[in-house]
Amino acid sequence: MESWGKPNLSSKGEPLLDLAFYRRRYPDVRTLVSDKSLIAHYRTCGIAEGRFPNAEMELETLLRDGIGDNDPFDLVAYRTLNPDLNRTLRGDAEFVAHYIDHGRAEKRPCSFPDQDAGVLWRRLFNPSQYLAWCPDTFETAPIDFNQAFNHFCKYGLDRLAPLNFDDWFDPAFYRSHYGLAPAVTDAELYREWLDKGLAEGRSPNEFRLLESMLRGRAFPVQLEWRAYCAETGLDPAAGRSAALVWMFEVDEDAERIVRFARPCGITLFVDICHFRYNRGDHYGCFALFREWGESDKDCWPPELWGLASDVSRYLGDLGKAWVAALAAIGDVGPDFSALERVVDIAGQRAKPIEALEALEGQAVHWHGDPRFSVLCMSVLERLFEQDSARAHAVLRSEGEPGEADGILTNCVERGWLALDRLMLAPARLGPVADGHIPMLANLELRQCNHYRVEQKAEWLAAEGLELRVHSEDQPEAFIKDLVGARAVIFYRVQATPGVLKAIFYARAIGIPTYYEIDDLIFDADAFPPPLQSYAGTLSAEDYRGLRFAVPLFRSALSACDRAIASTDTLLKSMLPLVREHTGVVLRNGIDSRNQAARFEKAAAKRSAIRIFYGSGTKAHGQDFAEIAGPALSRIMENFAGVELVLVGNVPIPDCLKAFRSRIIAMTAIPNVHDYWAVLAQCDINLAVLRRGGAEDAKSEIKWLEAAVQGVPSVVSATPSYQEVLRDGEDVFLAATTDEWYQSLARLVADREKRELIGQCARATALAKFSRETAIADFRAAFGLSAPDGTPAGQHRVLICNVFFPPQLLGGATRVVAANVEYIARNCPDVAQAVFTCDAWPSDDTHLSTSDYEGTPVFRLSLPQDANEDDAPTRASIVDGFRQVIRVFRPHMVHFHCIQRLSDAIVSEVLNAGIPYIVTLHDGWWISPHQFLVDQYGFERSGEIDPLADRGLPADEAGKMIARRARLYPLLEGAAYRLAVSDSFAQVYKSAGVEGVATLANGMPTLKPAQDTHQGQAVLRVAHIGGRMVHKGADLVEASLRLGQYGTIEFVMIDGSVPAGRPVETVWGSTRVQLIAPVQAEDITELYNSLDVILVPSIWPESYGLVVREALHCGNWVVVSDVGALAEAVVDGVNGTVLPSRDRGALDRLFADMQMRPEQYRRDHKRSLQTKRTLDDQSAELAEIYRRLSN
Repeated sequence: MESWGKPNLSSKGEPLLDLAFYRRRYPDVRTLVSDKSLIAHYRTCGIAEGRFPNAEMELETLLRDGIGDNDPFDLVAYRTLNPDLNRTLRGDAEFVAHYIDHGRAEKRPCSFPDQDAGVLWRRLFNPSQYLAWCPDTFETAPIDFNQAFNHFCKYGLDRLAPLNFDDWFDPAFYRSHYGLAPAVTDAELYREWLDKGLAEGRSPNEFRLLESMLRGRAFPVQLEWRAYCAETGLDPAAGRSAALVWMFEVDEDAERIVRFARPCGITLFVDICHFRYNRGDHYGCFALFREWGESDKDCWPPELWGLASDVSRYLGDLGKAWVAALAAIGDVGPDFSALERVVDIAGQRAKPIEALEALEGQAVHWHGDPRFSVLCMSVLERLFEQDSARAHAVLRSEGEPGEADGILTNCVERGWLALDRLMLAPARLGPVADGHIPMLANLELRQCNHYRVEQKAEWLAAEGLELRVHSEDQPEAFIKDLVGARAVIFYRVQATPGVLKAIFYARAIGIPTYYEIDDLIFDADAFPPPLQSYAGTLSAEDYRGLRFAVPLFRSALSACDRAIASTDTLLKSMLPLVREHTGVVLRNGIDSRNQAARFEKAAAKRSAIRIFYGSGTKAHGQDFAEIAGPALSRIMENFAGVELVLVGNVPIPDCLKAFRSRIIAMTAIPNVHDYWAVLAQCDINLAVLRRGGAEDAKSEIKWLEAAVQGVPSVVSATPSYQEVLRDGEDVFLAATTDEWYQSLARLVADREKRELIGQCARATALAKFSRETAIADFRAAFGLSAPDGTPAGQHRVLICNVFFPPQLLGGATRVVAANVEYIARNCPDVAQAVFTCDAWPSDDTHLSTSDYEGTPVFRLSLPQDANEDDAPTRASIVDGFRQVIRVFRPHMVHFHCIQRLSDAIVSEVLNAGIPYIVTLHDGWWISPHQFLVDQYGFERSGEIDPLADRGLPADEAGKMIARRARLYPLLEGAAYRLAVSDSFAQVYKSAGVEGVATLANGMPTLKPAQDTHQGQAVLRVAHIGGRMVHKGADLVEASLRLGQYGTIEFVMIDGSVPAGRPVETVWGSTRVQLIAPVQAEDITELYNSLDVILVPSIWPESYGLVVREALHCGNWVVVSDVGALAEAVVDGVNGTVLPSRDRGALDRLFADMQMRPEQYRRDHKRSLQTKRTLDDQSAELAEIYRRLSN
């Protein structure tokens, strides 16, 4: 349990107030200097505000209120099993709060397994690091975790051997910092920490104590900590770490902190600011920045600019926050949080255009990262909202509507340009002949949804075709559905950023884009009609909303290739706007719902003749009153038996109010079958429209619905009705009030005429508005013919690899990408496509596409917890893979690394009878351990008989046998099994895989780089394979930690280090820099800054690309004697070959480097002359494709 000073009893009965805790926990009280003022604040404010008086009460409250009875949370386990949190959290309460706020949702481990309950520190034990630390203490090397752990308990404890490199036990530190008795032996003290101190949160060494402050860096030796102790009154006997803790956590004197930190360099200052800001001490950070000054701001790292921005924003200075945020981005590949900061501050400044400009400058670094796409869309949404507000303001002020249109049109054009700059363009796949048809649709209007969406889906389904409908507010789901489409439809959507992105992607893929609409709502000259035409049913604000949307409908229409209209008149208005100036009329028609809803009239029970008028919108109230109203008034005056049925938003006109007793007024009927039932009980139907403008483009729905019921109609003589109906045969057309009266009078007076017109109308409806008629039009517009078979003229190969650029992860991915590039440039007779998976987790499983050097890339996104061995995951992977097969139709498939993609895709190809190739880059096919060693570094070599592996648990041996039974037949089914080196071919042959041939990798062309290391005194040595057990990193780290190699500077790539934030520390006496993985295009610069490259892998590397690249650059290369690593190294001439897993040999090598550094310096004169290039390998691979295809 942490303690922040001696608790103070405020008064009898009050909780103990820990003043140091209270100051640290609540930064706003740090200006209260005296203890008395702090106590007064707690009594007058803190208690009322629910502030905690001490750490114990905060922890107790969090555990009581945030951890349920059935929650498996264990505080010690959470701290132990999540070591990454030690760099940011301090104190039990912070760990509990982190679990409640984040850890539970992230499914972080929070309790020890049963076997670890008795020995909590068992989970901290790292066998690989233990064996690397003390390799000479074993008579027989352990072969599994339990043997290594038992050896540690029996022998390692007394020798103070570490559980792992970070938790090595320093008895001197432990005694000094925790004030323990010096009489206890070091071994007894070690046991005390393991059994008690660990559970209480004590640190075994200075590194662990300071980890949350220095974030993995070494203690700043330049710090004059004794002088600091003298100035602050600290007891120097507590040690330097206590002084640093005081500086980070307690000291309020910004001038003193800066004065002592400055000689240590800016890195310590960054750490102090980072620590304090994360604990809410914003004012303290501001004071530190003020004291530090900006004289050296040109040397500030991006992280410090980011902190300066955050502090300025918190204090309300958005101008300074913005300048600092831009500086935090830097020039190349910033931390993603820097981009998020820029977007947030621009939003607070109400200047999203500035965020857009910043993102456009960074797009090249973030293509392929879905987070970047989401961030960009959020900025475009903010811009759209801002411009929409401006346009609404213009309309509200009764300004010129054209000005509002211009604002929105410019917004759309800017959004379109931004999409082109910001988004990673998909591959241009073109339409798929037998593909589905995605539709992005406005589903708000029930009648429109019925006739333009649901009806179309039914008609197409009857022809074996699939219309996949996505709501307008779900454009991302629509985009995910584009792969494999024959065409796409955008129905009645506005040009919002999400819709624009959907159109952008569809067009980029090369799928024909159709814009469909059934109203002339994109023409400002025709829509909306005057406000008075709504007869008081529409507010002025709602009317402005209609006017606002017009340019957005028009912009969406103009962005699409072709038009789909409900009438000929409407199509004529659309054709000049769509990109190809072509389109088709697909009329509203009859589907199973109309046909099933034929209602019989109950005429025998009534004598009245009922005239029906229904309206689902507010737009035609004035039309009805002015056009049909006078005629109806005369009818009702002259024919006493006539009743008028009004349904929906239809105010009763003044001229009809005298007949109110004969008017049946009903509110809108939401259920269409109920609506049709009411219509069927009437004798005459009306469809009233004012001529001109949007009304001329209206469709025949009102006539059609009555015709299906056999009800005759009198309709306005609009072009749409005149195009398809015959006056006096299946309808009465009326253009004047007199014509309305005459038509109605004839039908009212003549029952037989009513029945005849009704019957003819139904016959016309069934003939001209049927599914068969619509499908014929569909065929003409969409080419709904059968697929024409597999494309000919090229050898088509689908390449499968777990990752692919721009997610360039792993050496095998670099090789695969180089093969694709070469064949795309040099082999026009070979068509390629790539199937890969996304390095970033997704909310669901979906397929996307991008273009790489003219080659389509199909990328499958998987959820965070996807497991390739789980049946649901395998099924979703296969679904995506089948879609790719259907779209690309390969002649063959080439499988490279397929972990995560699973063997299910190989089974799919085998069952489909498609020939395939497997390239063996690693041990995945012969072992569940991809690199043939387990997570503890124990060899799991993939021998023919897994039961012979004595270190393999029985249950794992069984799983391995079952796995081989599944995978080996798939390997045998391959037309080619290709190893990338002869030595790795032998590994597979030893595992019982026959017929393995070698297609050796080659050297890539390396970008020239300037020599950045020449003339330096130190010897720069690096391990760039990654800080992973199979790469021999533990052996190297142990050797350096235990040795004294002060003339060596060491660099190690560590995947946990953020880009641009190297961690500088010390192992033994060697200065060490941990850096983030280096991009492939920058690798030559890294080699040229180094002398020696270490590649001491403990697994049989299949090729060793790093070895050959480093030799090419003149580096001295140190390799282990397993696998293909030593093939290019001449021992003692251009490198050193060491026995695998031999820590002693590594120690001797470092000692020799210390004594004879000149022997190991990089020398271009010994650069390896490349004999085989990746181009050579790619050319041979293309020939294999041709042979297999033929």
